[in-house]
Order: sequence, then C-alpha cells, then structure tokens
Amino acid sequence: MKNITLILLTLSMLNWSCKAQNNTMKDYEKATDTIINQIIALKSKHPEQLSTIKDARIEKEITTEKFWKGFHYEKGKHIVHLSGIKKTEGVVSFEEDGIELHIYFFKGKWTGTATVNIIPFGNLNCVVFIENDNNGLYQDIEKIIIAEREKLEKTISREEAILIAKNDANGFLGTWVDCSLKNGNWHIKASSKSANPPKYYVIDAKSGEILLRLDNTDNPTQKEKLNTYLNHPQKNIMEDYKKAIELAEKLMIEKKLILDEYNLVKIQNQFLYGEDKGKAATSVWKIIYLVKRTDGEDVYMIRGGEIFIEVDLKTKTAKITGWSE
Repeated sequence: MKNITLILLTLSMLNWSCKAQNNTMKDYEKATDTIINQIIALKSKHPEQLSTIKDARIEKEITTEKFWKGFHYEKGKHIVHLSGIKKTEGVVSFEEDGIELHIYFFKGKWTGTATVNIIPFGNLNCVVFIENDNNGLYQDIEKIIIAEREKLEKTISREEAILIAKNDANGFLGTWVDCSLKNGNWHIKASSKSANPPKYYVIDAKSGEILLRLDNTDNPTQKEKLNTYLNHPQKNIMEDYKKAIELAEKLMIEKKLILDEYNLVKIQNQFLYGEDKGKAATSVWKIIYLVKRTDGEDVYMIRGGEIFIEVDLKTKTAKITGWSE
C-alpha cells in the first residue's frame, strides 16, 4: 500500500464574483451534466486513475426550489486498521493509481461537516474534494468548471443583437438604429426617413432570444404593448419569464414527467405576443415543451409529442392545455 497520507484539495477562485444570470434549473442541470461528462472524458489523459470512472455514482435532487447534484468516484482506496485504533476507525490508504473524487453542486448553504472553499457557479455553489491526486487532475477539473461557468455568464454583443433583429426584419431595420443594454436585455429602436414604420426589439442578452417584437410602434396597440413592457411593475419581465418556467416545471414534476426528457421550445406572454387583448393577460404565459432524446452532447432528436402549458402568475397556477399526437 502506498500514499497513506490523506490529501484533501478544494477548488478556490481568487477574488471572483459571479453575476446572477437568467438561468433556469434546466440550464444548470445541463451545465453540470456537461462538466461531469468532460471529467469522465479525462480518462484519456489520466488512464490509470480514471480507468473505471464510467462506474462513478451520480446522485441528484432537483426541484423548482432545490438543486443538489453529487458526483462520486473511488478507485484503489483502502482503510488500514492499525493496532491501538478502534475497529470502526482506521487510516485511509491508496494504491499507487488510487483516487477518491467528490464534486457537489448545490443551491444555498453548504451543509457538510468539512470546512470547504465554495466556488460560485451562477445561482449555485460548487465544492470539489480530491484525495491522492498525484497527476494534476485537480487543475484539469478546475479548467473544466471555469470554462462552463464562463459559458453561463456569456452575453451576446451589441452588434450580435442588432444582427438578430435585422435578420428577423428581413434584412432592414431602419436608417437610424439605437441599441442599449437594460436589465440584462438589449433594447433596439429603429426608425427611417422613408415610409417604413419605427420598430422596437427586446432581445435576451444571454440567449439571443427575441423577447419583444414590434414592427410599428406608431400603432396605438403596439405602443400600449411597449409601454406595458417598459413600465412593468417588476422593471424586468425576465423575472416573470423565470417564474413561469418554474411553475410549468413544477407542474410537470407533479405529473411525474421527467424534465430531462423535454426541451423548452416556446414561451410567450399573451399580452405582449399573443392574440389575447387587455392588460388582464399580462400575467398569462403559454409554454410548449417538446419530447427529446439525447444522441450525444447537445444533439436532440425529436421523437414526437408536445405538451402545451398555460401559467398564470397572478394566481400562481399552471395547467396542461393540450398534448400533441
């Protein structure tokens, strides 16, 4: 037996502050899945210590209120019972290529007994434990987590936002285009000296999704929609966007549907986008989920089936309004 000394490594980021983003639980679940898959792929770089990493154990509890995911891997670990030590106790020993790895992603406070360094990861936290790391595995895991965290933090540029709006407007926005960042969204105003009416777009700075599209803000109805959006009581409709998704996913869990098996393909506020008229519809969101199967990383193949959900934030209720064949 070798390396009887216990080595505990925790990942620390120096003077780093993570901005809260408009990420959902599904965003974090996907990001942490990607991290775990990339760590498993490190077997090619660390073939001895990670030779059986595909047998690693994953535990998770993910709801609209709680996120807890643990990744656990051990190889070549032994408990050596020495004379004078109680039978229930012992000294940890590792074979030459042995290792113990635990990674935790969680929402809220660390509830373990060990003193740890917390890694901010968006609205989550992360803790990494490694014992008997002799070949730089710690540094490789650190790089993977940082890279995935940066993806969550990435926002599209002003130029990219204008291009999204321009493509949506069939290649022409206007003679004058103003674009500014407000509450995590790009607001684009376009006007022309020609007969083209003024346009207004709101684009999610993280995903590039068009949140509001108005092709004629001189129109009284569209002007009312714009004013409703800009004067929203919470000053940021993305808060409602997130709450609507949370209520929809809570309903799916109650219906014993597995969130991993569905993609969110559409969400719209009925006053801003839909045919419903009147301010009463401001709290109503319509959401569509599509069944998926995963064929490799980030590749989804449709196998049929949509779920239509209506969420009312005023009453904090969600209901399934239909299923596709």
